[in-house]
Amino acid sequence: MDKDLLPNTPQEAEGGDVGTAESGGYDPFQYFNLSDNYKINQDDLRNRYFEACLQHAKEPDILAKLHKAYKALLDPVQRLEFLCQRMSIELLAVNEALPAEILEIYEELSHLVPQSAPKFLAKLDRLEEKIQLQVQEALDQRNTETLSALRIRLRYLLRFRKEAFQISADIEMRS
Repeated sequence: MDKDLLPNTPQEAEGGDVGTAESGGYDPFQYFNLSDNYKINQDDLRNRYFEACLQHAKEPDILAKLHKAYKALLDPVQRLEFLCQRMSIELLAVNEALPAEILEIYEELSHLVPQSAPKFLAKLDRLEEKIQLQVQEALDQRNTETLSALRIRLRYLLRFRKEAFQISADIEMRS
């Protein structure tokens, strides 16, 4: 278990730049003609990505931008940040204690064994679904404080998922 999984401060959890996505002056939603919805259909996005790549197969600069946009949209935190930026919603640094839910998951992760990793990952999937609904609702209401707090929860969720996948991979390596 990585003991540095949880940051020491909310600012570390934020990952640096507060309030904007590191977009480099582009909008990944425009690359694939997507609406301003947080929850996106992954299959539809993948199809749009492949179609765009086929259309621009001989243009390496455009392919690089398409790939960057595709990866950004697959990442729930970046997707949230881009949507907020697109909607002129400035995310805040959140200086609140971690929700009990996140602390409980961290505790469970710290005792995770490879055999229980699939069940734990399913639990993370359910939590992510719940957070996605909350994100869309907060976007609809333009609730900056809630969006900022949800961004931190998503960041922890992604870290926990990465660690659980690593533990799960230990099963395959031992087999």
